[in-house]
Order: sequence, then structure tokens, then C-alpha cells
Amino acid sequence: MVGAAASPGSWSDRSSRRLFDSNNSSKDAKRKVRKKYQRKRIPATERERRRLSSERQAQYEELLSRDGSPNIWSFESLFPKPVLDHEIIDRDLHEVKKRDALITKSKLREKLKTEKLKTSAIGASSMMRVWREPKLSSFLLPYDSPPGPDLKNTNAFIDDDPMSQEEAQANILNPTLVPDVNYNSTLSERLAAAVTQTNKSGRVDRAMTRMVEDRMYGYRRGNYETSLMGDGAIKFREGVRLGNPLPINAARLNYLAKKELRNNRVEEAQELYEEAIKIDPRNGMAYLGLSRCAQRRRDFALARECLKTGIANSVSYVDDGTPDNGGNPFLLQALGCLEEKAGHWSQAEALFIEAARSRPSHAASWVALAQLRTEKFRQSAVAGRVCYQTAERELAKAGLPPSAHVYTAWASMEYKKAGDIHRARNLFKLALKADKRCSAAWLQLGVMEANNQNWENAEICFETVLKFDQRNSRVLQAYAIMESKRPGSKSRKVIDLFERALKVNPRDAGVLQPYALFVAELGDIDAARDLYVQ
Repeated sequence: MVGAAASPGSWSDRSSRRLFDSNNSSKDAKRKVRKKYQRKRIPATERERRRLSSERQAQYEELLSRDGSPNIWSFESLFPKPVLDHEIIDRDLHEVKKRDALITKSKLREKLKTEKLKTSAIGASSMMRVWREPKLSSFLLPYDSPPGPDLKNTNAFIDDDPMSQEEAQANILNPTLVPDVNYNSTLSERLAAAVTQTNKSGRVDRAMTRMVEDRMYGYRRGNYETSLMGDGAIKFREGVRLGNPLPINAARLNYLAKKELRNNRVEEAQELYEEAIKIDPRNGMAYLGLSRCAQRRRDFALARECLKTGIANSVSYVDDGTPDNGGNPFLLQALGCLEEKAGHWSQAEALFIEAARSRPSHAASWVALAQLRTEKFRQSAVAGRVCYQTAERELAKAGLPPSAHVYTAWASMEYKKAGDIHRARNLFKLALKADKRCSAAWLQLGVMEANNQNWENAEICFETVLKFDQRNSRVLQAYAIMESKRPGSKSRKVIDLFERALKVNPRDAGVLQPYALFVAELGDIDAARDLYVQ
């Protein structure tokens, strides 16, 4: 039972004060009305959508003028002829059988190679190691006590998954479903295959590589000297600069475009991203920004085209200057997330695999692949565990620091999919050791402790986040929900937490809905109704 509830008089005073604050904020918003932006260009997909809408409106008006108002209660209108989609019917009836057949064939092939892998050096390498339990680090949470004898029994977890660790490791880069579109045969891979067939020595001709890049991308390089009158001076032809642009110019435009997009000024952001592409066509960040602008307008076809164009044109490098093995992994992973939202799971899996092959140390690709297989394909926890373990190993191999994002997603899977609280808590500790200010790790750890009724530990987690991130509405929402369920808590504290979350985002439905339910439990139905209307 919730603690002492607020009196009706104080609650009405509070609601009237919120109404007064909202009126003042609306007046301030009216004073700061921004002039509507005049669009200078309209995408082809939007023009096509407008054309179809106008054609349908014209057909409807013609129907009204010719036959009067159409009868919607006619037999043909109520029971139209069925349109059979043979592709969907075939997928619903035979997709599972095809997938099982492919998995069976892949398992048979891997079983034939098992003996060779065990005897070879590759089989003894770190790539084929089985699951190892994450070591208990010296990093302790604020509510932890020194580890006692009971923490040594964390290896008692028994996995009942039908897929073994060796099979999951061997099939980590094999797609679960055969995609309709072959994303693996990229332009960069075909060019690399053609080069390897003609280059027998295996050496890279740097001069030839520079010449080919200059001819492909239209750049002319020169030795940039300090003298402005020598051969190395910056040259222009018909107002266009010749030579490589400075990376800071494109980075500045990308920063300004990202700022405009954050303020919901999509057209201005699109213009800045296009200017950045004109300066440096091989910069993948501008293509990613154009895709986000199209997604903000719900134009997913244009967003997909922007990402594909960026994959074909952009060139990505690792921090040490080494080029990637394939396309830009950031654009491949973004395109995979877009395909996953559209329901094309097989294409999304192929794109995540290609991103991981292009740059094995790209942690976001491994996390997206693990979440897709465990959540969408309903595979066991072993399949996701192998992806996270591979990401951890590849980061260490590349000399990069551990990723808190990898450990946080891994811990969430262990808790939700496998139900192992001890292992999830240890992984959350590793995430917080990598980044002590990781809000996602603190939030999910607090939610896990609250679900297990460890109220004091959950409160410590939420309060720790609010010390360095006071405007995190997700943490405030989870903290308020935890306090509403906690025995002996005060309703005034819960209301204050919900109000703090609404100050950050007054239109956050994730905060308004539990707030309305809590107010309804207190007995103020009118205030709950107002919150639902908002």
C-alpha cells in the first residue's frame, strides 16, 4: 500500500499550479514562433506520393460527378474480390521448412569439419574457444559487500539450449535465412577480387592506388606547400577547388546539420548534409545524416537509397589508418537497422554480418546481430552469447578499450533470455567498470534490482545516475514506478519524480501513462483523465 496520500486540497492546488505554468509556457512559445521554412527542394519520392494522391482525388471527384455519391453498402464494396499474394503464401507455408533444411545442411557440413578443426592450429586458437565465464572484477557497486564464498558458485548455471557453444561459434557468420537480396557481393569486394586475380606478388602499388582513386572520385592531389605561388599552392578551376578538401570543413557542416536536425529543422539539416557531400563525397557521416532526415519525414525508400549510395561511395578507415575489408560498417549497420524496422529480417542479418566482416572490431554490428537473432529469430541465448563474446575478443585484439554498450546488452540478454541474475549482475559490473557514467547500465541494473524487490540497491542505482544526468526522463520514470511499488513509500515523492520527468519532456507518453495510473489509484479521476488526454 502506498504511503500517506496527498490531500485533495493540496492536489487541486498543485493541478492549478501546473495549469498556470503550462499557460505561461504556451505564451512564451507563442512569442518565440519561428518563421516557417520555405522548402527549396522536394524529393522524388514525395513528388510521386503527391502525384498519386492528386490522381486518386481526381478519380474520386469524377466518380461523384458522374454517378453521385458512391454506395459503400453494396455487395462489391463490402466483399471485394480477394487478391492473393503468392509470395506471402509461399513464405508462410514453406519458409520454416526451408530454414530448417538450411540449418541442418550447415550443421552436417560443420560436423564433417570438426575433426580437422580440432587438430589444426585454427581449432586451438582463440576463435574456437568455448564459453568462458566473465571474471569477477575488483569493481564493486555502491551497495556491494566484499565477495564472500557464495560468489564462487556462479558457474553452476546449466544451459539447456539445444545448440552447443561450438556450433554457435562455427555458425556465427552464417545467415539464419537466405536473404532475397545478396548484400554480401558488394562493389568493394568485387574490386578486391579483381585486383587479387591480377596482382600475383601480393604487394600494393601505392602510386597506382592514388591514381585510381583520383580518377574515380575526381580529385587532383598536390604537395601542399607553405608558398601560395609555387606548384603546391591550392588551385581552382571554374570556381571549384582542385585537390583533397580539409576534413574539418565537412566535419563542421555535419556538426551544424546534426544540431539543426536535433532542433527538428529537417530541411536546413538536409541542405547542410548535401553541402558536406559536395565537399567530401567519401565521408559516410553525411549520407547517414541524409538517411535520418528522410526517416524523420517517414520516407523510408529515400532513406534506404541514401544509405546504399553512401555504402557505394564512402571510404572508411580504422583509427590507425587501415582501410576496412568491405563497405562502411556504420552505414551497413544503419541500413540493417532500417531493414529490421521494415520487417526484412533476413536482409538485416546479412547486412549486420557484412558490417562485422568489414570491421570485426565494430561492436555495434555484433550487438545488433545478437539482438536480432535472440529477439526476432527466437534463437537461444547461446547464439547471442557467442556474438557478444566475439565482440569482446575482437575489441581486445584491436587494442581498443572494452565497450560498455556490449556488456550492457549482454547483461540484459542474460537476465531476460537466460534468467541468470548473477551472471547479469557481473556483466553490469564490467560495463560500469568500462564506463562509470553509463546511464543505460545503471538504469537496467536498477530495473533488474527493482524487479527482484531489492529496493535499496535499485534506489542507489537511480540516484547515482541522477547525480550526473539530472534530465534523464527514462531514469526518472523507472525511479517513480519503483517507488510506487515499494512498500511504505510516500506518494509525494512519486509525484515529484513524475513531475521532474514531465519537465524534461511534457509530451512523453511513457511518463504520462504510469503517472495517470498512479493518480487514479490515489482517487483523483479527473486529474488522471487530463493526463491521459495529454
